Amino acid sequence: VSSNDTLENNTGTSSSSEGILLVSTANSTLRTNNGTSDSGIGIRLSGAANNTLIGNNGTSNGDAGLSVQGGSDNSTLIDNSGVSTLNTGLAVDSSTNVTLINNTGSSSINSGIELGTVTYSSVTNNTATSDSGNGLRISGNSQYNLFMTNIGSSNSVKGIELANSHNNTFINNTG
Repeated sequence: VSSNDTLENNTGTSSSSEGILLVSTANSTLRTNNGTSDSGIGIRLSGAANNTLIGNNGTSNGDAGLSVQGGSDNSTLIDNSGVSTLNTGLAVDSSTNVTLINNTGSSSINSGIELGTVTYSSVTNNTATSDSGNGLRISGNSQYNLFMTNIGSSNSVKGIELANSHNNTFINNTG
């Protein structure tokens, strides 16, 4: 396990999998990194708890732009973007107590921003627009989350989709 690392102004471009990958990393900061034109995910955290991502971009990737998954608990994502991906712009999966503020997921084939099996998290002031699927999608038994002032507009399917999820609170969102 690595910890207390700072990754700043790095670029992962045209790789056969992830542009930037952190596994089992804790208490680290990723700031203004780019994962671009990768076959997989632009920037991916897996089993990486207590991390902060600020101002990172995942663009034109074969999978998600940015993905936080598999026990990446207590992580904070601020001002990140996932744009023009072949899957989801910004994905959070199987994690608890994640905070998303001012992120953008747009022009992706599936959802702009997707949360699956996420609990006790806060999603505030995020934008998911111009996606071929849903803007903001919440699924996989996600529960006890707070969604405030998010925008899911100009998407081909739904602005905001809530599927198989319970006990979530939505305040002042636009779909």
